[in-house]
Amino acid sequence: MRIGKATAKAKIPSSRFAGMVGPSRKPTKKSFRFLLEEALSNPWGGKSLAELADRKRNVLILLDDATRPTPTAEILDSVLPRLHSAGVGRDQIQVLFATGTHRAVSESEAQKKIGKERWKTLAWKSHDWKGPLVRMGWTSTGVPVDVNPALADADLVIGIGSVFPHRYCGWSGGGKLVLPGASGEEAIAKTHLHPAVEPSITFGSRNNPAIAESREAARIAGLKFLVQVVSDGCGNVAAVEAGEPEKAHEAAIEHAIQILSAEVPISEIVVASAWPEDSDLWQAGKALYPAESIVKTGGLIILAASLEEGIGPHPEFPLLLKGKTEGPPVFAGKTTGTIALAAALMTKKVQEKAEILLVAEGPGEQLAREVARKAGFRFASSLQSALDDSLRRFPEGKIAVLKEAPLLLPVPKEGKA
Repeated sequence: MRIGKATAKAKIPSSRFAGMVGPSRKPTKKSFRFLLEEALSNPWGGKSLAELADRKRNVLILLDDATRPTPTAEILDSVLPRLHSAGVGRDQIQVLFATGTHRAVSESEAQKKIGKERWKTLAWKSHDWKGPLVRMGWTSTGVPVDVNPALADADLVIGIGSVFPHRYCGWSGGGKLVLPGASGEEAIAKTHLHPAVEPSITFGSRNNPAIAESREAARIAGLKFLVQVVSDGCGNVAAVEAGEPEKAHEAAIEHAIQILSAEVPISEIVVASAWPEDSDLWQAGKALYPAESIVKTGGLIILAASLEEGIGPHPEFPLLLKGKTEGPPVFAGKTTGTIALAAALMTKKVQEKAEILLVAEGPGEQLAREVARKAGFRFASSLQSALDDSLRRFPEGKIAVLKEAPLLLPVPKEGKA
C-alpha cells in the first residue's frame, strides 16, 4: 500500500487475513473528457455556464486544494472556454483555493491544480481563515457566513471539487467549498463541533444538519454553479456532475455510494492507509473514521501515513488528544480556537473503540515518530513490524486492510462491532 511516495509491503498469514478493499477499480467505459463535456453540456437546473456568465465581469472559481484528487486543471480546460464565450476575459476571472484551515497552496501545487501554462497568467490565491472576512449573513441555525472577500466581490461564483465520505458532514464537496473552505474560524469551529453532539452526522450519511448547513452557507455566499467529480480506486474520474449546486452534489453522491462503497468483515485489526491525504496528521486522521466503522470494540487500528509535513495547521491538536477536551483548549499558555478541539473530540471517539498505532516508513520516519509521541499513539517504523506485533497481541484476530481509506465507504459485512 502507499505511504506517501513509497510503497509499503507486508505479509499476513492467510488464516488471519479478512480481506483488502479500496474504492472500485472497475474501468470506466467513458473517458473523463467525455464525462466532463456531457455534464457541462447538460447541467442540473438547465442553465449553462455561458448563460450564467453572460454580462458578468467578476467571476470567482473556488477550487479544492492539493489534498484532494480533483483534476482541476483539466476541468478548467473546459470551464474557461465557456466563460470566454460569454465575454468574460481572463483578467475578470480569479481562482480561490478553498483551503479551510489547511495551509496555503504552494506555487508548485497551484501549477498542478490550475495548469502548467495557465497558473502564471490566471489570478489565484489561497483562502486565509484568519481573515480579513466579509459577513454575508447567517444560516438558519445561527452560524455566521463570514467568508473570503472575493466571494462578496464576485458576480458569479463557480465551485470545482470531489465527492467522498466525510466524518464531519457525511460527504465532501457541495457547499463545503464555502463552509468550511472559504470561511472563518467561528463558522468552521461550529460546524466541526456539530457531529460531536448530533448522532445523525455520520461517515457517509446524507440527510443531516451539517450538510444542510454547508449548502445554506453556500447559497448565502452566492455559489451558483458546481462541478463535482468522483474518482475510482485507479485514480481515474468515474463520474462527473455539474450545474445547480445542490442537485449536482446529490447526483455525485449517488455515484460515490456505488463507486466508493465496499463490504468489509468486522475485524480485530484494521490497517488503514491514509494516502492520498497522509501529508500531515490533520489530514491523515480522516483514515481513522472508515476504520472505526469496521474495527471490533477493543481492537486496533494501524494508521499508515507519511506525515511528511508533521502535525499540520493546528499544532495544539495532538496535545488535545492527550489531554482534556472539555472547555476552551489551551496551547502555549493561551486559549485557542475550537477547530482543533472538534477534531480531538472525534479522534477520541475512535480511541474509545480501538487503540491507534501509527506506521510511517522512509525519510519522514523520525518526524512521524515525534508526532506519534505528541499525540499519544504507539508507533512502528514498518508495516510488517506493526502487523507482527498486532498478531501477537490478538492471537485469534483477523486483519482487514483499507487502501485509500479517506476515499472509501466501508460497509460492515457481518456481525456487530
